[in-house]
Amino acid sequence: MEKSRDACRVRYFRDGKTARIGLLRRKPGGQWYFDYEPGDRDDEIGFRLGEECFRLGEYISVGREGAFVTYQVARVEKP
Repeated sequence: MEKSRDACRVRYFRDGKTARIGLLRRKPGGQWYFDYEPGDRDDEIGFRLGEECFRLGEYISVGREGAFVTYQVARVEKP
């Protein structure tokens, strides 16, 4: 992922519509997170994202404000 991180985007859907679009970023120390807007108030930390394969139908865990939620990968595209 790190080689093409500028091309790694995340799109968050709610009720079948795009709610927000962000970038996959890496914090010092190696933790991956989704960055939607400047600052860290809206950042979502990925659970072991560096070890994940983003494949259709796979699941990933994302945390915000101390709680993790599991999401299913719905779409994967090459830029």
